[in-house]
Amino acid sequence: MGGLELDHRELAAALGASYRRVTAALGSLDDLAYYEPTRARGFAVGDLVVHVRLDAERALVAFASPTDALPDRDFASYWSDFDARAPVRPDGFAAVRWCRAMSSAYERPSRGLRAHWADVAAAAARAAALSRPEGAVQTQGHVLRVTDFVATLALEACVHTLDLQRSVAVEPDPTAIAVSVATLDALAGVDVRALTGWDDVEYLLKGCGRTPVTAAESRALGPLSLPLLG
Repeated sequence: MGGLELDHRELAAALGASYRRVTAALGSLDDLAYYEPTRARGFAVGDLVVHVRLDAERALVAFASPTDALPDRDFASYWSDFDARAPVRPDGFAAVRWCRAMSSAYERPSRGLRAHWADVAAAAARAAALSRPEGAVQTQGHVLRVTDFVATLALEACVHTLDLQRSVAVEPDPTAIAVSVATLDALAGVDVRALTGWDDVEYLLKGCGRTPVTAAESRALGPLSLPLLG
């Protein structure tokens, strides 16, 4: 399995910066803003904050659960379980409903949900920065090198930051964008931007199913079908 051409410190810094950008952006929202839509189908802002908070919680568990087992996935192949070209996961709707129920449980999401997210996100970012790059962790039924694992977290944070942009004034971290683009290229096996002329953000939106691919773009892509991730 290939490696990502960024070192552990850069990846951890990108993850921390991504989380801080979301935390800062949430600070300007009132309670009703948490019910506004995002680019992620079925998820309102509050639902998506719950989803990303759960990802940060999963990161904390993984960093606290090192393993001597050999990695079976890397920063790109990890996402093969989430291939958007595969049949819809049967638990997808249940996950949306669960996040909606969780986000709705906060009496004042602009206080409770934001504070909960901020605490967990900051802790996960610190854990990433302090983790040993030569180690391995277990997550989602797989084993990854710590550096590859942090790369997957950076991609998820980047894509969901783009999702929030539909209703929230927030920009993804530039290094997280580069990590995400490199991941999609690894999954595609080709330089998709060279085929299409897309910029990085347009590539991520189309490659992750947030905006549709036109007929002309499909012809440029040839046998490659998008999206790569759902």
